Amino acid sequence: MTRGLLRLSSDGSEWDLDDLPLGTRDPADRIIPFSQIVGPAQPEPKSEPPSVTRAYEYLSEGIDSELGSMLADGLMVPEGVTVLYGPGGVGKGHVACEAIRHLVLDGPVLIVDYEAHRSEWRKRLRLMLSVEQLERVAYVVPEAQLPKSAVALRDMVREIGALSMVVDSYQAGTPDGRVHAEQADTPRDMFRALAVVGVPTLMLAHVTKSGGDHQPHPYGSVFVHSYARMTWSIARLSDDGDPLTVELRNQKANDRPRDLPRRYTFTYTERRLVVDREVLMSRGDLIASVLRGQKAWLMPAAIYTLMVQLGVLPDDMTVQHIGSLLRNDKGDRFERSAEGWKVKVGRHA
Repeated sequence: MTRGLLRLSSDGSEWDLDDLPLGTRDPADRIIPFSQIVGPAQPEPKSEPPSVTRAYEYLSEGIDSELGSMLADGLMVPEGVTVLYGPGGVGKGHVACEAIRHLVLDGPVLIVDYEAHRSEWRKRLRLMLSVEQLERVAYVVPEAQLPKSAVALRDMVREIGALSMVVDSYQAGTPDGRVHAEQADTPRDMFRALAVVGVPTLMLAHVTKSGGDHQPHPYGSVFVHSYARMTWSIARLSDDGDPLTVELRNQKANDRPRDLPRRYTFTYTERRLVVDREVLMSRGDLIASVLRGQKAWLMPAAIYTLMVQLGVLPDDMTVQHIGSLLRNDKGDRFERSAEGWKVKVGRHA
């Protein structure tokens, strides 16, 4: 007789058929009923994935003629996906936390972390946000890759009322990690999934260190660059052990003018993570900005107030006026360097 084990469902015990007394092997009334045997687990029947097609809408309905205001202190567009990319360990996560610090002022934020770095997000954000703000940041490690999680993430966003999302990272969220430039289906499915979720998203992405700083495309893929509404490349300027200083360059802005390069410096203190931001401008950029009057914050407040009181509009200013402004900058807002002018924008402690 072939030997075999029968496992009882009631107590989990196992009997070997050859160990049973001779008189009890064959009669049917001594055979354990099939319903009591725990067999090998059977695969769950496959169900069809829910449809991700939403109702159509006419472009004339509820669409403003103007582009929405930028988000996260000018780092993100409100109408789609912003990609922040650079080599591993360069500081993308710190910049993302700085973006979240601004995003929570408008509403809840969902962090979708395929790299499972919960402790890092928590450590940094606890040093940057108040308790009330931290309670507006939700965190999830999805069980499935992004194209298969779109509907679940959309429901989660609606449940918590999230107005924005941060995804870490593009490669980890893809079905098979394909990154080659000639493959268009993976980025297509990834960005289509983000469109289903339907909130402005900051997507972190990697490039290889061998490609150097400020590579033109995330992952070396022109398709990721094309699908994104805005892209930033990031490079680390500081050495290990120093306060972390990174530089961001706006590589793509679609319908918007490209933003000027910016620098972030992150300094850890005992209780806070202090963030300084600077905008890098050439003298020509600075002059043009003030002449256009689009960035009045470039001028010291006292000078700007006086000019308004005197009725001197920014359009009436000349290069000589700006030169005088720079020479008499009592607020130390402008700093000249070999790279151009650095405009000190602000500090968060």
